[in-house]
Amino acid sequence: MLGQKDSKKICEDILLRAGKDAAEVILSFEDQSLTRFANNCIHQNVAQRNVTLMVRLLRGKRMGLATTNRLDGHGLDILVERARDNAKISPE
Repeated sequence: MLGQKDSKKICEDILLRAGKDAAEVILSFEDQSLTRFANNCIHQNVAQRNVTLMVRLLRGKRMGLATTNRLDGHGLDILVERARDNAKISPE
């Protein structure tokens, strides 16, 4: 999982990529676990950790929202681009 320093850097990178557009960034982490029992014994144990990054951009009176789980530079570029594209087609 990302630490506080890396999480803050990702959020700051998104704000830089947003440029003059007002932006809101939400970075969330989720842990899920599942244990199955058979005959009073653990049969299967599964755990997974997910991260979700959401950005909401305001362009004038229009808003665009996009989410991703890619945290690399290219993924962040695509995220901001999709939010901008969504803002272009949203009603005022």
